[in-house]
Amino acid sequence: MRKRRYFGDFIGSGWLSPNELKHYFLSPPKQRWKFRSDNDRWGLKAEGVDGTADLPSDGGRVDLDLTMLGNREIGVLFH
Repeated sequence: MRKRRYFGDFIGSGWLSPNELKHYFLSPPKQRWKFRSDNDRWGLKAEGVDGTADLPSDGGRVDLDLTMLGNREIGVLFH
């Protein structure tokens, strides 16, 4: 399985530890989530989940994309 990440300064192969991801999902009590930059999109990608890495993308390979979109006015969408 190939793992990719796109979270602020963390761009590349592999995934981040829970501690490195924590501030993207949790804010201090009674505070709104803060944007560290003008970037409003983050994500994790896994290609070839469940032993399907050797299959083509249009021929049975299972890929997983988790994306988070942020908006300063209305909040964050995780899909």
